Amino acid sequence: MRMLVVLTSLIFLLPAVVAAQEEAAPRATIFGGYSYLRNSGSSSFNGWEGQGTFNFSRHFGITADINGNYRTLASFSLLPGVSVTANQSVYNFLFGPTATTSFGRTSVFGHRWRNQPSHHWRNI
Repeated sequence: MRMLVVLTSLIFLLPAVVAAQEEAAPRATIFGGYSYLRNSGSSSFNGWEGQGTFNFSRHFGITADINGNYRTLASFSLLPGVSVTANQSVYNFLFGPTATTSFGRTSVFGHRWRNQPSHHWRNI
């Protein structure tokens, strides 16, 4: 395990030592998008994804990644005008440090996530 940490550190830190001049990294980056989560069942999840990174330096920062996915499990009508629906929601809250290095116009990054998932069943 210790050897893995040393090798990973070298991969991320060696380019920083070798590079003579590099452009400054952006202070913060944000991302937002659509999420489609397919499962083996008949219905899949649709949702959203949001991520923000604050860079302390050119190579180190902290990232928060939050997403939510939703699906309808079942829906049926007991009487005309009266229906029952079972919905499922899945939320993930991920936080952790980010290491980044650049090779020209290409950047390579790695995250170490701390996960706090939550699952909700809702009957309407």
